[in-house]
Amino acid sequence: MGEASNSVLRKKLGLQKVISYQHLPSQKELIKWNSKLPAYTLNRTQVMANMFEKFKNKEIILPK
Repeated sequence: MGEASNSVLRKKLGLQKVISYQHLPSQKELIKWNSKLPAYTLNRTQVMANMFEKFKNKEIILPK
């Protein structure tokens, strides 16, 4: 999550401009807000599977 560098950025830019997230291997939901961190937590496996599916379906195209 880059907690130290995110903390510096959040102090300079504000909470609304720097959004923290953390990948978790065992979370059931794809994404949820954790107000204690404060950060979004993501299901790592589902996020990666969704991303690869988008590449496969050409919904995400990278430059050559």
